[in-house]
Amino acid sequence: MTKHFIFFIFFIFTAIISAADITQKKINADVFDAVISEISKNHYDGNFRQKYAHKINEFRQKSVKSVNNDELARCINHFFRQLKDSHFGINAPSTYSKNTVLLENPVRLIESDSKVLVSEILPGSVFCRGDEILSVNGRVPDPNSRIGKALQIFYMLNIGEDSKKMQVEIIRNNQKITVEFKSRRLQKKLSFFKLGEMPALIEDYKSHLLDKSTGYIRFNIFTPNAVQNLKKDVRTIFRNTPKLIIDLRNNDGGLIMMGVSMASFLHDERVNFGTSVISGQPLNPKSFPQKERYKGRIYILIGRNSYSTAEIFAQSMKEANAAEIIGEKSSGMCLPSAFIALPHGFKLQTVMGDYFSAGNYRIEGNGVIPDKIIKISPAQLKNNSDPLIEYVLKAKGVL
Repeated sequence: MTKHFIFFIFFIFTAIISAADITQKKINADVFDAVISEISKNHYDGNFRQKYAHKINEFRQKSVKSVNNDELARCINHFFRQLKDSHFGINAPSTYSKNTVLLENPVRLIESDSKVLVSEILPGSVFCRGDEILSVNGRVPDPNSRIGKALQIFYMLNIGEDSKKMQVEIIRNNQKITVEFKSRRLQKKLSFFKLGEMPALIEDYKSHLLDKSTGYIRFNIFTPNAVQNLKKDVRTIFRNTPKLIIDLRNNDGGLIMMGVSMASFLHDERVNFGTSVISGQPLNPKSFPQKERYKGRIYILIGRNSYSTAEIFAQSMKEANAAEIIGEKSSGMCLPSAFIALPHGFKLQTVMGDYFSAGNYRIEGNGVIPDKIIKISPAQLKNNSDPLIEYVLKAKGVL
């Protein structure tokens, strides 16, 4: 079996058509059986196969009838939605078609109170801060998906065809309208993160001073680069700021040990990152406080699109009294997983264990509950206001 790594990350798989010389029916059976075998072997519940026997039989019959790899992946992902756990997904064996590219991101999104809101725009954008996005080219977020609506719309806007006419239905000033623009191929150089069979993910890390007393860090995935950037920032530009915001409202997760490493530069005591039980073996990572660490007050922002390691990091820092958590409840999708190569070029993400915080709290299915629940309205965004950040700016910081 191909070597794999443990991730606390929720990755959206995109099923894509692939050609094969072997008959489709044999591919379907081989892949579905391999999926069940890997899940049964790695799942924290030893009775997984017995517990879901009826669903397994039902979806095996449906899968075998798939006419191509695209339909097979959709069928198996539908099966995964019947399971109670997150962190399951399958990807068909191919690259994107030549017409499918990464597109220039026209907006930054925030999901608040079940609404997908525009929080940042590019110069010349057809969008305005505070717009509520309803659909993209007629496609609406799946209300039954475990994935947050903002993340679904993000992918609709960022993966597609160059120079294609985009029609986005929005609510602006309490009126439903449609804005149009042409998609543009992304030109800027990107930083990608990849390990083992994991698909490559774009890294995005931003940091700056909001004022003389408040630093701001935002990143989308816990990686070694993110750790190095945070380490540098807390030792330089944020060294004398009494308050620091770590914005995880659009964070997909990543490597749990990167969260542990970050905590080592943020708190003067060891932070307990709870217990993961993988293949029957408990893992209980704890941070090691560094001499040159941040000494001010830390605020962590979370929301519906905070996943996996982002949730573990927030909950661990909360239980250690190392940070105040602000925003809305997180996704509750927090299990260790691995990416595994399957027959015929398919790739599987599967659960590898269970997780409980140091306080014996199970994030999976429950989410992280903020210390201070603050929601954002379209009107606030329209007025260039972010109530979570304003809350921190008004708070007293201590060094």
